[in-house]
Amino acid sequence: MNGNVALKAHDISQIHAAIGEGISKEIDEKTAIRDRKLIELEELERSKSDDTSQQLATRENLSSEIRRLNARLLALREAKDRIASGVYGLCRHCKEQIPVRRLQAMPIATACVNCADEAGRPHLVHL
Repeated sequence: MNGNVALKAHDISQIHAAIGEGISKEIDEKTAIRDRKLIELEELERSKSDDTSQQLATRENLSSEIRRLNARLLALREAKDRIASGVYGLCRHCKEQIPVRRLQAMPIATACVNCADEAGRPHLVHL
């Protein structure tokens, strides 16, 4: 049974708007972190001439973190686009409403739990 049955379309819209505000805040936070890491990486790149194994490891770690942050930012922006277009909260597979609690826990969710299970996707993906 769908967890949204008792909610009216207006209620769901308000919940999605609130989730959107949280997504916007997370986008701002992740962007700031990513930008700081990019500056750090640029500074390491400038001092490339005296590379040590520690600097190489730090450079690889920063690059990895930046890729992870960029992936999360992309997923968050796609969620914002789905909110704006009115398709947020609809499972991309079965087109049923994703339960609000799932969206609150994982705002970037694009599949309901059943479809995520069937596709072998993890329930909670942390990008």
